[in-house]
This record gives sequence, C-alpha cells and structure tokens, in this order.
Amino acid sequence: MSQSLTIQIDYELSDKITLENLKQSYESNCESYAALKLRHNNGEKLERYELQDMKDFKRIRAALKRIIKYYMDPFQQEQYFNARRT
Repeated sequence: MSQSLTIQIDYELSDKITLENLKQSYESNCESYAALKLRHNNGEKLERYELQDMKDFKRIRAALKRIIKYYMDPFQQEQYFNARRT
C-alpha cells in the first residue's frame, strides 16, 4: 500500500526554497572551480577531463549567478555577491 503526502506552500516560500538550493549549487560550483584553478595555478598538470571540468564549472557558475539574481532584488544581489567577491 503506497501513501502520499501533499504539502501546500505558497509561491513565496517556494521561491525561497529554490533560491537556497541555487545558492548551495553556486557555492559548491565555486569551490570545485577554485580547487581546480588553484592546482592549475600552482603548476600542477591537470588531466584533460579536469581542464574541461574547470571550463564547465566557470560556465555553470555564470549561469547560476544569472538565475540567482532573478530571485533577488538588487540590494540582495549586491549583498550576496559582494560578500562572495565573485
């Protein structure tokens, strides 16, 4: 016997949840990019797939930033992104 649960949430709460998930993805992506970039800048030879990952992380980071801005007002954008210095 399967059971289901329905939770009613309004669009504002849904947007807040979405924004928090996007921020987590953005921050994880930035950390992954920074780790590879640091290795590369320190002269370590990266594997071909790691170089591609680094390019992908950079591209995805820019896309996530655009999407996150959609869910924020200009003050929130400035506060969040200036705190991250990206």
